[in-house]
Amino acid sequence: MISKFILTLTIIGLATANLHLNVKYRNILEGPQALDERVAQEIYMHFKSPHFERSEYRFRIFFETLKEIKEHNSGSHSWRQGINDFSDMTFEEFKENRLMAPQNCSATSTLQIKPEIKLKAIPDSYEWNDIGMVSPVKNQGSCGSCWTFSTVGSLESHWNILGKGRNLTFSEQQLVDCAGDFDNHGCNGGLPSHAF
Repeated sequence: MISKFILTLTIIGLATANLHLNVKYRNILEGPQALDERVAQEIYMHFKSPHFERSEYRFRIFFETLKEIKEHNSGSHSWRQGINDFSDMTFEEFKENRLMAPQNCSATSTLQIKPEIKLKAIPDSYEWNDIGMVSPVKNQGSCGSCWTFSTVGSLESHWNILGKGRNLTFSEQQLVDCAGDFDNHGCNGGLPSHAF
């Protein structure tokens, strides 16, 4: 029991090991302070990569990522980019290691919206996050279980919208373990439509 607890704390620590850098270096990533190679080296010295050993090649990728983050955050976007555990990884590496091939979602391929619903007034945008309806960002790690995270995130928000509770988080692991009878395959993929 104790070793399971320590393992869980270690995993949580690794998953959040780099998030503090976004706070520590906010003036650089989101503000007016300049980003040059010396500053990038300083940030890189505090960065803990769960994937690679520190090297000049990895620093170059990290530095390019920091530039992209700063450029994005200086624009007028509704969201911010930041440093995470993949900041020293190229997109090609990320794609090869983390993204899955597209899946055919047969459950929604014949979805038809009724004409009377199409005519209803729908606002251009609505920020559910401002009223506490969106649960926090989670990390699926190396498990190919994005289908569980999208399903659970939808259910958590729906639960909040219905007024059943606030800031509750449901278990993705339960779907990974128990939804196999619905053509889902744990860490090897599945579909939210089947998980629902």
